[in-house]
Amino acid sequence: MEAELAGYPHGGSFRCGEFTVSAVPTVALRAGGKKEIAIKMDEDQLQILEELPSSAVELQVKDKFLKKLNRQERVVEEVKLSLKPHYTKKHITKEEYKDILRRSVPKICHNKSGEINPVKISGLVEAYVKKYRYIKKKNSSSKTTGGAKPKL
Repeated sequence: MEAELAGYPHGGSFRCGEFTVSAVPTVALRAGGKKEIAIKMDEDQLQILEELPSSAVELQVKDKFLKKLNRQERVVEEVKLSLKPHYTKKHITKEEYKDILRRSVPKICHNKSGEINPVKISGLVEAYVKKYRYIKKKNSSSKTTGGAKPKL
């Protein structure tokens, strides 16, 4: 077996991308007298190999997913930037802040143009804040008048 290990550079380890994987080869005889060399790896080494993309398609899918996440994070930051003044002035509550953020991010991310326009984002946020302030005002006025609903 040592003679077969001598055939491997680095004494039984091989390089896969940017990782060096140490493996102990074993020799097994197959039917017909052919030798087969099997490499045993532990769990950590297998996990490293699974994380590497096996094809160009997987690499493209992973790249596309990362771009989507990056875009979504930029949208979230822009919406937070637009919402913060309203929250600090107590125009909206913490729950309303979270709800507006939750509703506006998918709307912005799924638009057809694909752009992140801060002016449009602040306009959308302003409309949501206006809507929530109106709802809050309507609910408080209906409580003071004895439960009668105001006509719109």
